[in-house]
Amino acid sequence: MNPTLKSPGDNIPLENLPHNVSRETKNQFQKFIDLVFLWQGKINLTGAKSPQEYCRHHLIDCSQALQVLPDFDYCIDVGAGSGLPGIVWALLKPKKEFLLVESLQKRASFLNRVQSQLGMKNVQVFPGRFEKYVPAAAGIPQTTIMVSRGTSAPQNLLKLILLSPIQFSAWYVFATERTQEEFLTLGRKSDMQISSRKYFRDLEEKQPSGILMEIFPRHLR
Repeated sequence: MNPTLKSPGDNIPLENLPHNVSRETKNQFQKFIDLVFLWQGKINLTGAKSPQEYCRHHLIDCSQALQVLPDFDYCIDVGAGSGLPGIVWALLKPKKEFLLVESLQKRASFLNRVQSQLGMKNVQVFPGRFEKYVPAAAGIPQTTIMVSRGTSAPQNLLKLILLSPIQFSAWYVFATERTQEEFLTLGRKSDMQISSRKYFRDLEEKQPSGILMEIFPRHLR
């Protein structure tokens, strides 16, 4: 069922987005959330039970994580799913370019619909496996970052990173305390350099609880 959302912030904690977010961008977020729950009746996009929960635990989390990243020109979201964090970051960074990689065709169709209905000219969708992606003839900008959120187990994701067809400055992975330790342990045993960045998952936290792993193969440094 499509939720009835009357205005930006109506029952949805969009006020917890970073303070510099414009009303127009909040309107875009509202439309995005509407689309997620419209399509949720057709395909599985999120475990969140309500738009409010989706906003608090997913959308706000992604927007806060963006604040601790270095500057970049191009971002590739591998396993973009419902658009987390790719759509969120693209709305907050309209002058940056984004590629959303999603192998499940129905989810890729959803991402294309979001891109079209929100008029997001800075977003492209690749409906396939990341290993099969072939960069355009123009190549990939030097300051390209990769990101994954809830895509795969640490061991499988590190294998994917090593096989990347794209050279990147860093690959960022959303982690829990448990998976953070897994990543760090695996990194010590492999040709990877892995560290973590902490961030406040919402504006009310007194201590940062969000974790982004920063990963790159040593041979790319």
